[in-house]
Amino acid sequence: MTRIWINVQPEGLYIRPAAVYVDPVKPVQRAIITHAHADHARPGHVTVYATPETLAIMACRFGNTFCEQPIAVNLGDTIDLPGNVDMRLSPAGHILGSAQVTLTYNNEVHAGLLRFKKVIFLLLRRPSLFPFLHTHP
Repeated sequence: MTRIWINVQPEGLYIRPAAVYVDPVKPVQRAIITHAHADHARPGHVTVYATPETLAIMACRFGNTFCEQPIAVNLGDTIDLPGNVDMRLSPAGHILGSAQVTLTYNNEVHAGLLRFKKVIFLLLRRPSLFPFLHTHP
């Protein structure tokens, strides 16, 4: 049986073993930012993983102190996140620096989290549209 390791929290899509959120709506300790549009990129996170272009746009929008530790991840590169989670960013073709996120944990792969984020965005703001889903603590 597969252990649930990605779920919805009030802050956004949460990757449990890495203790990181994808495009969180509130400041968090660790954030993966898929692109620099205002509904995805926000200041106040401690660590931000994003493409160099997304980090540069965030610095222009919010100032160089938008986070304490920006970590640039080039498209096509795979990096190790805490908790033995591998993250790979692939071109999303949306805006400059946008990335699809592929996460691997215990040989289980979750891909295309930019598209999945649209469902999560709706779920967080209008949960009544998804009565068949529930959040996990």
